[in-house]
Amino acid sequence: MNEQETKHSLDIDFRSTLQEYSDSLDRQFNFIQIGCNDGYMADPIFDLVKDNNWRGFLVDADLYYLE
Repeated sequence: MNEQETKHSLDIDFRSTLQEYSDSLDRQFNFIQIGCNDGYMADPIFDLVKDNNWRGFLVDADLYYLE
């Protein structure tokens, strides 16, 4: 398995684990994302947040991405 395949498989495992954890809760799933850029472009959890109506606090040190 090459490095790209390893990264991709880890991404899938992370997303699946996060979804399963969210599904197991009996309450709203809340999160904090550090280093979010704009919270949309190339965000690894954007579609999960949108599809599941998760609530979160997004943080990035570079105001350029948040404006």
